[in-house]
Amino acid sequence: MPGQFYQEAKKERTDLSAILSALGEVEQKLESLVVYRGETTAPGAGDGSTLICSDLTSRPDYDGCLVVIKSGSYIGQPRQINGATTGGTVIPDIPFGGQIVTGIKFAILGIRVNIVEVAAIEAKLDGAAAQPATTVFTLQNNLLEQDAITFAAALRILDIELDMNNLTQACTVREHSQVDGVNYRQVSAKAFPGDFDPGTKAVVCGHTQKNAAYKITLQSSVLEGAPRDIPIRYTTRAI
Repeated sequence: MPGQFYQEAKKERTDLSAILSALGEVEQKLESLVVYRGETTAPGAGDGSTLICSDLTSRPDYDGCLVVIKSGSYIGQPRQINGATTGGTVIPDIPFGGQIVTGIKFAILGIRVNIVEVAAIEAKLDGAAAQPATTVFTLQNNLLEQDAITFAAALRILDIELDMNNLTQACTVREHSQVDGVNYRQVSAKAFPGDFDPGTKAVVCGHTQKNAAYKITLQSSVLEGAPRDIPIRYTTRAI
């Protein structure tokens, strides 16, 4: 019906107005970051490692700020300024895509990168990265449940593989999650060799713990006759 089409068209215009308004606000905020607009007065280095503007000699030093190319072949490329600009030359931390010739418009934004903060962020990212590792657990020749490997609560376990090749007898592999800082509850149990691929490493971790310690135990069903080494490969990530 005509009335329905009118209402839908009106709604679309309203939605579009809201979008345009939001974009305008974003543009205003970005504009407030601009501390200088200029145009190159001479060709920079052929490899894009400099930008030349004589007007910068009468301006404050913008070392550490962000420079953005606003016209020409490399429009939109942002770079951190790495050196004093009061001599009329802008040195980017990474060269632009090519030579910045005469007459190229650019803007400098009052965004400074703190090297110490960047290093701290990188350290946090490294800590959050997946950390693969290996160890060897020696299963003793008895029928007791034995702790094979334990993980602290601050680690997220991505996977664990136990190499069972050295075992000759049946055993039970259990996963446990800590519940009160001391005691553990069993979250899974698998029988070897029935639940494992014969003669291969097997992923046994099906439980992803969070903010709780975690461990895997082994318990022989029949005496092995001697201690047996079980290589363990695991991958964790800091929470």
